[in-house]
Amino acid sequence: MTTITSATPTAAHHAGSTPASTDLLVAGLGPAGTALLSAAREAGELDRWLDRGLVVVDPDGDGSGQLGGYAVRSDTTGRVFAEVGRAALRTPTADEAMLLARCDDDEPLPLRVAAQLLAMAARPTLSAVAQALVVGAVTSVTPGPEGAKVTIATAAGPQSVAARNVVIACGGRAWMPAELSGLGGAVVHSDAVIRGNVAARGHVLVVGGSHSAFSAARVLLEGGEVDRVTIAHRSPIRVTYADAAAAAADGCRFGPRDVCPATGRVFRFGGLRNDSAALYRAIRDGAETRVELTTTPVSKLVVSADLVVAATGYAERVGSLLPRGGGTCTFDTDAALHQGGRLVAGVFGLGLGSGRRRDTATGGEPSFTSTIDGVWFYRNVAAPAMLERISST
Repeated sequence: MTTITSATPTAAHHAGSTPASTDLLVAGLGPAGTALLSAAREAGELDRWLDRGLVVVDPDGDGSGQLGGYAVRSDTTGRVFAEVGRAALRTPTADEAMLLARCDDDEPLPLRVAAQLLAMAARPTLSAVAQALVVGAVTSVTPGPEGAKVTIATAAGPQSVAARNVVIACGGRAWMPAELSGLGGAVVHSDAVIRGNVAARGHVLVVGGSHSAFSAARVLLEGGEVDRVTIAHRSPIRVTYADAAAAAADGCRFGPRDVCPATGRVFRFGGLRNDSAALYRAIRDGAETRVELTTTPVSKLVVSADLVVAATGYAERVGSLLPRGGGTCTFDTDAALHQGGRLVAGVFGLGLGSGRRRDTATGGEPSFTSTIDGVWFYRNVAAPAMLERISST
């Protein structure tokens, strides 16, 4: 596999030169934040944002976020990442073109390679916003009637910026329900497992039926010390199919609301794909006997487990940045933030944990009611919608 090295653009706004105020502050240069800036650049809006006042905050972002730290393959095909790279790199170098060509197929990518591709694709945009980059991390956001006061931790100490609009794209935080975190004993989140940071042996109980649950099971089994994995799920396990004929051929039961009206795919958003789908089928068909699927309540299973893995998803980070006591944070269909049921003017969420759900713009099966994430979604739906929202203010 060709390796492309990347360099983070030199920051003009280091600690000490952070502007006192700005029109727009974007916190985070992972896949979601970079998708927004790339959309602005491709639409010819980025220069206007820079003229009006733009601050971009990230400790060391290269456009890939945390993807490079995972020890599993993507649930998205390489073709999606290659499309992102080709759209951003109008005249790729020979090495870049070779990497794009090697990844441009329907196979999943190791996430470290996907991260490399996203970093490569982000370079033109990061270069364009280098003058607006503050190297640091947002530690608090205090909303006000005319914007928000944003505090940034930098190497030289805290800096403050008054921002009329703030987009929080810092990624999600691993979420574990209280009933699992209160079990005592060995309980970890699936995020740590699929990063390769958990050693386990014996019997492992995985709670959840998502991609993360099956990815965690695969990593643990490949480690060689785990004898048995139980995946406890409440909702039926689904697989994504290219069309109704493929679903029927696999014995899948589905209805009209399970079919994406835009693509014809069955369980387009709610189904397992790639390695997770392959593991599920192996379990279902009896080829993988070390894994059991069950709907038995967790309370009855935990006593026999040497380790409990909570594959329970991710929550937003913005709640930890806002003043305490304001209530639960949610996002509406425009990604505007609400706290305690009240709109927080000028603060938006983008990326993992921001809670965007299916609508006519996203496509997908009408039966899908959970949140949507992923590089394709950020690039094609979430970022353009946010671009329109911000550019009109």
